[in-house]
Amino acid sequence: MDEEQEFLKGLSGLRDQLLDVLQDYWIFSIPYSLGEVAIAGALAKSFKQQYGGPLAFLVDPAKMGIVQLFADQVDVAVPVPMHLLRQLRARGFLSPETFRQGSVQDVFVIQGAKLEYVSLFTLRNQHPDRGLPVTDVFRFAMRLPWEAPLHPGRPGKEALEQAERVAASVGIDPGNSVILFPGNNTNVPAPSVFWRRVANEAAALGKRVFVNVSGAALLPDDLDIPGIPVELNDVPQAIALCEIAGRIVAGSNGFLMTALLTETRFGLDVILTDAFDPTASGRHYQPMPMRSGSLFLHAPEITEDIDRPYREWEVPASVDTESIAVELVRAWSAGKGSPS
Repeated sequence: MDEEQEFLKGLSGLRDQLLDVLQDYWIFSIPYSLGEVAIAGALAKSFKQQYGGPLAFLVDPAKMGIVQLFADQVDVAVPVPMHLLRQLRARGFLSPETFRQGSVQDVFVIQGAKLEYVSLFTLRNQHPDRGLPVTDVFRFAMRLPWEAPLHPGRPGKEALEQAERVAASVGIDPGNSVILFPGNNTNVPAPSVFWRRVANEAAALGKRVFVNVSGAALLPDDLDIPGIPVELNDVPQAIALCEIAGRIVAGSNGFLMTALLTETRFGLDVILTDAFDPTASGRHYQPMPMRSGSLFLHAPEITEDIDRPYREWEVPASVDTESIAVELVRAWSAGKGSPS
């Protein structure tokens, strides 16, 4: 048996094992990133109200923390490496046209059609002012009515207690601190000069400033950014810590999507930049319309009627980013705001 045959045999065995263990469950494979897992989690309760349960998610091990935020809605989460979930789909080991308990539904193959979520994602990047909101794409993929509500998640007791301990150990001033997330995973980060100015302006305003770079594949040109370093690797704990701090500034990414889909109120300033690297290596940046990262555009319902300050800031590499940083901090007392 050659290497390819051995690999296919392993995929077949994985599929059979999953179906055997989860034969009584509705099963959704979510072979993508944080925000996508969070949207599916926020729709889990609506799905069970529509079709009954129990409900199982297959997610990459690094995304298991997202499912923990929806522990009262998702009955079982099974860690399966993302590349294997994608190969199960690509090699024809799933039957997306079979919609029933005990059959794996891949949320990125919409009801068995050839049009996959990646195609819609590409369309949105190219034409950010039109297209389906991503939350409606998930409703369609999960065969839910358009009016099916999103149900926010929440950090569990253990994550809350861990966050309290971390906050006390690093000196977070509850409600008067800001955590900066200068890194990102596909979108190019704003330059270090921007983050330094945000940090300095925030400190001058009396805020305690913290900087998290863990979990980011892409980082600014240098990390000489004033602030107390923190490492936020566990998503539920990170969200709980942000709630204690009171405000964060970060690039547009899945963590922000996840945060907006939780019962939290900390302020969010979202940085929109003008390039992305689909390989997340920092070596293959491509131009991108800045507003393609805007949640006002591709997930408007989670930015409407929210009880938190929320702003988006366009920070292209070709302008004086320090002036944007000054405006960002000065706007903190002005309410929710809208895209700049």
